[in-house]
This record gives sequence, structure tokens and C-alpha cells, in this order.
Amino acid sequence: MVSSRAARKRKQLLAAILGFGFMLIVLLPFLWMLLASFQPEADLITLPPFPFRSTTLYLDNYQIALSYKPFTNAILTSIAVALVTTGLVMSAGALGAYALARLRFRGRETIFKSIMVIYMLPGLAMLIPLVIVMKILGLLDSIPGLIMAHTVYILPLMTWFLVGIFEGVPIEIEEAAQIDGRSKMGALRRVIIPLSISGFFLITVFCFVLSWNELMFAKVVGIFRVKMLQPAIFEFLSPTSVTYSTLAAASMISSLPVVLLAIILQRYIIAGILKGAVK
Repeated sequence: MVSSRAARKRKQLLAAILGFGFMLIVLLPFLWMLLASFQPEADLITLPPFPFRSTTLYLDNYQIALSYKPFTNAILTSIAVALVTTGLVMSAGALGAYALARLRFRGRETIFKSIMVIYMLPGLAMLIPLVIVMKILGLLDSIPGLIMAHTVYILPLMTWFLVGIFEGVPIEIEEAAQIDGRSKMGALRRVIIPLSISGFFLITVFCFVLSWNELMFAKVVGIFRVKMLQPAIFEFLSPTSVTYSTLAAASMISSLPVVLLAIILQRYIIAGILKGAVK
């Protein structure tokens, strides 16, 4: 009994050490970038490195980044594109996932498997025909074009995830709601989504992050007039020099909405992850 308890404590200690080590591996680059964003450029190239000597906070890097108009315009564009894309993807994905999870029709399994196969294709295979279509429709280098590109790219994966979440809701609850007079759409909106709200929020956050961080479509579809935040960060790089401190500040600004979203919705995110793990 005592030996088993000691063995269990050793396993818990080992798990804690491994978890702490993994956390350091993940967080150290982010913490370095955070500290670098508050340092003068000269301090970043002075030895010893800035984490190992006393330094003063330097806020001009953020002022320089935010005073660059193309960068601030890119922030607003990214917010608009990510929010609208998330709304469209979650609305269309919820309807498609409900049909695949609850309705029985010919070709259902083929459609369900094809959704993931489509997403597993290289992004370039989707990009070329999509750009051709948008050029014909006159949507290149426009916010609607970016929204369309992100929606087409993200929708299959979110639909796949939502099918699993909706199937976790007992069908008897939905049938009881329909007996009480709810339509299928009413049951989806008033019963299924509320009962799977943690998983639904998790997918919503994931969808927003994918759209916010997406680079390939944002780089090709947004060319001159419209640029998203991730391609705009590259404008702080030049062939002859790199201002690391300003680049770090711009990167931190880019990370801020995702971090805030994760903090605000952390209860739902953790619940969704644990629910998926248990399932």
C-alpha cells in the first residue's frame, strides 16, 4: 500500500516536471518576444543579452508600430475579416453539421468523409482556382474577397468538428423538444447548441484564430489596397536591415486579440477540451 502510494506520487511528480518543462518550451519564445518589444534596438544586440542584465522599459516600439498607418489599417481589416468569417463559418457549419449528424440521406457518409479530404488537400490546390473565381467576380484585393477565401478554407474543418459535438447531444432530448412543438431549426438553436455550448465556443475560438493567423490566402488575395495583419508585419523587414524591437512589438500587438479571447472564454475552452477528452 505504501509502495503503491509512493509510486503514484513519483508518477505525479514526473508528470508535473514534464508538464512544466513543456510549458517553458512553449512560453519562452513568447516571453522573449514580449521582453524584446520593450527594449531599445541597441540593447537587443548588446552583450550580455537583455534578460541577464538590468534594463528599462521602452514604449516607443509600440508607438512606432501603431503610428505606421498601413499597420493600423491592417489591424482593422484583420478584425473585420476574422469576425465576419467566424460568423459565416459557424452559421453555415452548424447547419451542415446538424444535417450530417441528425439527418439520414443517400450520400451522407460520402459527404462526411469528403469534407475532411477537401481540407487535407494542399492549400495551394485550393488557392489557385479560388483566386481565378475571385478575379472573375472582381473580388481580388478586397475585404469581401478575403472573407470568401477564409470561409472556403476554414468551413470544412469546422463542420467536421461540429458534427462530433452535435452527435454528443442525446437524440432523445431533441425528439422531446420536437414533440413540444420545436422545429428542427428551433431544436438546433434552442436545444443542441446550448447543450454543447462549451464545445461550440471552443470551435468558435479556433475558427477566429485560424482566420486571424492565416497567411497564404491573406498574402495572395490582399495585394495592395487591402492587407491583413500577418502580411503587414513583414513590412517591418527590409533586405538591408531588421528592426527587431519594432518587429517584436508588432508581433505582440498581433497576438493580443487571440490572448484576450482565450482569457475571456477560457472557462468554455477548458470545458470543451475536457469534454472532448472524456468522450
